[in-house]
Amino acid sequence: MINKISVKNIACFCDEGVQIDELSKINFLYGANATGKTTISNVINNPENYTNSNIEWENEESLKTLVYNDDFLEENIFEPDQIKGVFTLGEESTEKRQKIEDKNQKIDELRDNNLKDTLGDKKDERNKNAKIFNDKCWKLKNKYDEYFKQAFLGSLGSKEQFKQKILEEINTNNSELEELEDLKEEAKTIFNSGDMKKYDKIPTIEFNGLHDIEDSSIYSKKIIGKDDIDIANMIKELDNSDWVREGINYYEQNNGYCPFCQQEVNYDLKDKLEDYFDESFKKKIEELSERLKGYKSKVADINSQVSSLYNNEEKFIEHNSIDFEWDTVKEKKSLIDEIISNNIDRIKNKLDNPTKIIEIKSIIPEIKKVNEVIKETNEQIESHNQIVDNLDKEKEKLENKIWKFIISEIEQDYNQYKEKKDNLSKAIKNISNKLQEKNENIEELSEDITELENKIISVNPTKKKINNLLDSWGFSNFKLEESQKKGFYKIVRHNGEKAKKTLSEGEKTFISFLYFYFLIKGSINENRITNDRVVVFDDPISSLDSNVLFIVSNLIRNLIKEIRNNDSNIKQIFVFTHNIHFHKEVSYTSNHSNNHKDTTFQILRKEEDISTIREYDKNPIKTTYELLWKEVKEAKNSECVNVTIQNTLRRIIEYYFKILGDIKYQELIEEFEGEEKRICDSLISWVNEGSHTINNDLHIDTSYQVQDKYIKVFKKIFKKSGHPEHYNMMIGQE
Repeated sequence: MINKISVKNIACFCDEGVQIDELSKINFLYGANATGKTTISNVINNPENYTNSNIEWENEESLKTLVYNDDFLEENIFEPDQIKGVFTLGEESTEKRQKIEDKNQKIDELRDNNLKDTLGDKKDERNKNAKIFNDKCWKLKNKYDEYFKQAFLGSLGSKEQFKQKILEEINTNNSELEELEDLKEEAKTIFNSGDMKKYDKIPTIEFNGLHDIEDSSIYSKKIIGKDDIDIANMIKELDNSDWVREGINYYEQNNGYCPFCQQEVNYDLKDKLEDYFDESFKKKIEELSERLKGYKSKVADINSQVSSLYNNEEKFIEHNSIDFEWDTVKEKKSLIDEIISNNIDRIKNKLDNPTKIIEIKSIIPEIKKVNEVIKETNEQIESHNQIVDNLDKEKEKLENKIWKFIISEIEQDYNQYKEKKDNLSKAIKNISNKLQEKNENIEELSEDITELENKIISVNPTKKKINNLLDSWGFSNFKLEESQKKGFYKIVRHNGEKAKKTLSEGEKTFISFLYFYFLIKGSINENRITNDRVVVFDDPISSLDSNVLFIVSNLIRNLIKEIRNNDSNIKQIFVFTHNIHFHKEVSYTSNHSNNHKDTTFQILRKEEDISTIREYDKNPIKTTYELLWKEVKEAKNSECVNVTIQNTLRRIIEYYFKILGDIKYQELIEEFEGEEKRICDSLISWVNEGSHTINNDLHIDTSYQVQDKYIKVFKKIFKKSGHPEHYNMMIGQE
């Protein structure tokens, strides 16, 4: 059965189109000519020809459709020379007919939708389970996208793609699980490596020979003169060697007087003093002086090496993967400079005072600490350079570690998803197997039915029934006969002459309807005469007389009764018409049932070349007089302007008051005053003059206010004429 019809972007249907849904077994659609009824019937008959339209079947199980419209008549009645015969089951084999009926009943039982519904529920549950897991995967992606977006590339097209990647990694990823923060840091380096380059290692600080200079024993010894000179004991006793040595420089300048006591002395004092400060003393002083010179040279070189480290600061400052401890280097540089300065001052002081003992502090420990920093940095540089050399491999390795982390995060959800999925898949497979078994049984039964049908089908029963109906309704001057071609009919006069080309329009229409009526109970093919089907009558009545209208309506009502009682292979019927009398006749039921579960009513309207449809809870089609009152009621309760309301009001007055007769219209007009009198005159005068003249008052401005005035005067006409009850009855009816 059809649940829904969607018709769009064709003929008088716009892009939005119309939706005819919640359809029932019996469906009535009323609409004037050119509103789109035939278009809808064509969509039902051949939906594949209309890409923007669609038919939605119950349980997605489509049935055979048979449509009575102009296309059917052209293809089957008017155009071909011979009419295809309608095969039906013969009456002569009761036993075979009963077997066919029994097998059809078994097929209906096998088609019980409980399994299909259960299968659908299980599939829906499986889809829901997949969606929940998809959403959890996608939530995880959004959580870590900021850090690992590059690792997710290729899996970001949809939730489904991302989920599939996770499922793949769960089954294949053997990487070690690492901490999130470590992965973040590594990702910063590797995923931002578009402009990465290799760096040279930093040379360590060379200090060869420094230890010998710093560790010399000369700093811890007093430098004094010869001790075998007679004045040596005195100098030693007084411990004033440095003072004496300094004073010698003033001896010559003091004209033979002692530079120390200012007494005239013997000239051999100078010799004794010079002898005291001999070559050995001078060599030690020279050695100390060389030590100072060598120390200055060495520390100058070391300072230069330390200073050169600052050239690397700018190189690494933008690269997060290489962390050079600049603060440590700067701290050690300041300390080294301080130690060097103190050492130089101490050596200079000893040169001035050779007998002083000094202590030289080594800068080597501080240099070694700087070299440790350099070593750690070089290790980072080496690691960085390896990454640059093996960037693709490092990226792949990092991505594997990231996915390992991701699947560890969702592992519990995955286990729940997989367990439920496996259970549902197992259930679906079991149900599908049962359905397949049922379908195989249905196919086997169908083949049996076909075999039985082939033994008893014939086109004669249909011919006899159509001819009997033609005779009973006065169409006695033509009939159907079997054609020389097996399985075909021809239309002939009683004298045997071909009658098809000389039939009147009414005769053509009636015999066409009868042909279709019996076709929907049989088939133009010899196979599957009893298969289920959907039938559409598109305007089966045009210009037929009332007797034929009655028999056509009666035949369709019989079909509807069979469908309601589930006593037919016709599972659903559509009746489209523009004829009000036919609609009321064919939709009539003795119990006046309008149960929406059983029957639907639709009206198709066309405004500004666009058709729209409206559904009603019960039959909306009434007599012409009732429809006129319905239009008045809608105008009365709406603020929208009905441009034909004046003519509607006039038609009601004409119909009602002409039936009553003896209405003194002029006296009735005199009951009104002012503008109301003019409105009453325009309505009543039209009644007197007839409906074929047009008064000037038709050209008034149409607005809601004017419409309201006309309706009020219309009501007063009934009141002042003594017929308010009729107005109240008609305006109050549904």
